[in-house]
Amino acid sequence: MARRTKKKEKHTFIYLIFTMILSGVLFVVAVRTGLISLSWLDKKTTQITPAFPLSTEISKILLRNQIPAAAMNINIDRMQIAVPQKIHPAVLYHAISGLILKKDGRIISGQQTDSTGTAQLQFNYKSNQTFLINFVPDRQAPTGPKIAIVIDDFGYNRGKTVQQLIGFPYSITYSVIPGLPKSEAIAKELFQLDKTIFIHLPMEPMQGRVESEGYTLFTNLEAEEIRIRVQKAIAAVPHAKGLNNHMGSKATADSATITPALEEIKKANLIFLDSRTSPQSVAYKLAGKMQMTAYLNNAFIDAVDEKEAITQKMQRLAKQAKKDGLAIGIGHPRAKTLAVLSEMMPKLAEQGFVFVVLGRNIM
Repeated sequence: MARRTKKKEKHTFIYLIFTMILSGVLFVVAVRTGLISLSWLDKKTTQITPAFPLSTEISKILLRNQIPAAAMNINIDRMQIAVPQKIHPAVLYHAISGLILKKDGRIISGQQTDSTGTAQLQFNYKSNQTFLINFVPDRQAPTGPKIAIVIDDFGYNRGKTVQQLIGFPYSITYSVIPGLPKSEAIAKELFQLDKTIFIHLPMEPMQGRVESEGYTLFTNLEAEEIRIRVQKAIAAVPHAKGLNNHMGSKATADSATITPALEEIKKANLIFLDSRTSPQSVAYKLAGKMQMTAYLNNAFIDAVDEKEAITQKMQRLAKQAKKDGLAIGIGHPRAKTLAVLSEMMPKLAEQGFVFVVLGRNIM
């Protein structure tokens, strides 16, 4: 009887061993075929591991610019990069957006907030998920020769070049002509993006035609009518920080015309930029006598609509900035101008030039 019991126990033990081995084999097969997931075993690790794409490649870009990888603060769908004072955020934006495009990613939007200098980049990468990179500069004001780029003539259309300039990631000042078909919509979008807006006020030239939609300043107008037209222009572009002349070689050379205009500009607490469409302009000097915040254009960078000519003007502007501390260049929403700015601005920023918008106390 005892022998039979021992034999039964032996058979039971062998059966248990066989069952355990078979269960193990089935478990392995189930895992390999995907019927069972082991992700629960490392649930905590999975939750804290960032899924942000291209983070390794981005860290290499930072290291090439002598920025430690610790400057990256990564979350699942967003990254923040602390940008040291010596580097303009646009330099990193340019390099990282280029990496994303090279890796077949898609740029959704890119912009720089003028008030803080922070640049922002949104993109897709191998999915419809949106990823965000914020480039946050050191709070101390950057040092170096300053260049201000003003782009005139917004309002005529909203073509591809205009839209690309509206989303331009580098600091530029946007000057909108009041009363044109697209002026109101463009000014509203620029304001929503926290861009710096100027009024591009039409004024009478020595030769040629100019828009006369009730805003243009002509030398045969009475002072009161000039004031009304300036007030109307200011109301049409309500979030403007300043004003510069569109054409106006005749009007800006006539003190009787420009004086009441400047008085209204000062009353509205706006900055004035003399576009200097004529060497005979008296506008900048009069604004100085009136103790206004005023600037003088140094160059029309795209007077010749050719990439080589625009590049040369940008190089001359950089030399002027080195000499005087600040240089101002005016351009227009043209494809070649956009192409040169996209190429030259990051290069000049790497050389220590600081791109600024026209405002108070930029020197």
